[in-house]
Amino acid sequence: MLPIFVSIAISLFSNPYVKTVKKENLTVTIEIFCKDKNCGKIFITKDNVTFYLSCGLKLAKGAISIKEFYFTYEEDKLVLRSTKNINKEQLTVKCSEEHYDLMRSFVEELRKIE
Repeated sequence: MLPIFVSIAISLFSNPYVKTVKKENLTVTIEIFCKDKNCGKIFITKDNVTFYLSCGLKLAKGAISIKEFYFTYEEDKLVLRSTKNINKEQLTVKCSEEHYDLMRSFVEELRKIE
């Protein structure tokens, strides 16, 4: 059994990762996990992207117009950025290329809806 302080340190510095990407009607939901516990979600609709993350020291929360954001895939990570400030990462989580491609195709479909 690990000492308590080691367990806490592991929890604080664990990397969140995308576990599932689902599309239901006009909403894409991306579930984020940390050590097999749900610690956040990204919701994408035809109008907005909203997200929250609470994983150890990694905390993030926000909302942005779907027209003012883009995702990139960098070094096995999903990165959410605003078109207004491309140098600032709004959210970064570990992600498989398969999940990224699925999410990207869903978002492209949503952007075509007026």
